[in-house]
Amino acid sequence: MDGSAGSRTAFFFDAYDDSAGYRGLMQNSEADMRTWIGNADSAGLQVAVHAIGDRANAILLAIYDSVTKVHGTRDRRFRVEHAQHLRRDEIPMFGRLRVVPSMQPYHAIDDGRWSSSGSGRSASRRPTHSVICWTPKLPSPSDPTGPWRPSTRSGCVRRRHAPHARRQEPTGWVPEQKITVGEALHAYTAGNAWAVFADQQWGTLAPGTSRMWWSSTTTCSP
Repeated sequence: MDGSAGSRTAFFFDAYDDSAGYRGLMQNSEADMRTWIGNADSAGLQVAVHAIGDRANAILLAIYDSVTKVHGTRDRRFRVEHAQHLRRDEIPMFGRLRVVPSMQPYHAIDDGRWSSSGSGRSASRRPTHSVICWTPKLPSPSDPTGPWRPSTRSGCVRRRHAPHARRQEPTGWVPEQKITVGEALHAYTAGNAWAVFADQQWGTLAPGTSRMWWSSTTTCSP
């Protein structure tokens, strides 16, 4: 849908803090995206689309909603790659539409090199806790822009920036969006398997079973 926040091409409702009137870029038109996603869904394909800015995510979720209504209910597992900035109104759509919020924890560690902590937009960045309250199937895949290693789980558990970041926040970046270690482990295992329709074969750490039993301990507000 859009670019990235680091390159200043993520598509937002509000202008960038230091660029009056500039809100980022759409990579393709909304009309084209609607056509391509609709055609892919008609062909029975699982759809995964990159979206980072809150406006890009809102448009994509609206397209997923309209395609679902037109083509009828089935287990699609539409995916949003990154789902990095979300407005509060859009977050419940992940649960209602069973859309996969494919969120990479490492981005919460690395983005502190250049992001602003003072804007309202920062509070909407990577709302992991809020999303997991609406969907029990949060995956945490790796990404070509960042390494995969167990320590990257701290991006959603501790939400602390990388050591080289220009700003450090001891309690974590938007600490109310932290999730538990158990939830992070689930996201890296069973959540990832579910995201690609492989939950009957993969995603377990328990011998002799096809799924890992998991119960959320997150406390969600209405």
